[in-house]
Amino acid sequence: MRVSSVQTGHRAGPIGSPVGQHAHRPDLGVTSHRPSEILFAQRHGRFAVRMRAIPDPASMVAFWLLGTEERPEESGEICVAEIFGPAPGEPWRLGVGVHPHRDPRIVDDFSALEMTTDLADLHDYAVEWSPHRLVFTVDGRIVKEVEQAIDYPMQLMLSIFDFPDRAVPGSSLAYPRILDVTSVQVRGFDAGASRKKRPTPAP
Repeated sequence: MRVSSVQTGHRAGPIGSPVGQHAHRPDLGVTSHRPSEILFAQRHGRFAVRMRAIPDPASMVAFWLLGTEERPEESGEICVAEIFGPAPGEPWRLGVGVHPHRDPRIVDDFSALEMTTDLADLHDYAVEWSPHRLVFTVDGRIVKEVEQAIDYPMQLMLSIFDFPDRAVPGSSLAYPRILDVTSVQVRGFDAGASRKKRPTPAP
């Protein structure tokens, strides 16, 4: 797995240490030193991106929020959009939801949703994150709701992944793969938002 990210924070221990963010496997360790730095992190609000996915199964693009791990348990993930390119003849699928990683208070609640639209076109992906609930939308339409409380700041992650073992022989897509993003927007949580008009549920 190879990945390139634009992110608003970084936290890791010394070389050889298991201390670091996004520990999606138990055998991960720090291999290079970079001072920890949190440039931007926010708790609650609306987080949105307008982007295109890459139509190749070896590529995955993602916009997600990750706990800064100022305390080790503050390690949860809110995945706003995770999109693998489809294999030939398969539909697009959109991954949305939450992962606990090392946060025992979060229950894994993640869905891979089959989409009828072409995700290689520009689409708007967003999450409305309030103290006890998350509402995920695509182009303003609700696609998933999660009833969980997540109450610590998270940094932004915008990433492109490459999985060589998923490559399709003869693919016309050349390297470098490019993640096309036209906007990222963040706004604070409005305590009255639940009383306002909500996004239209998907049929």
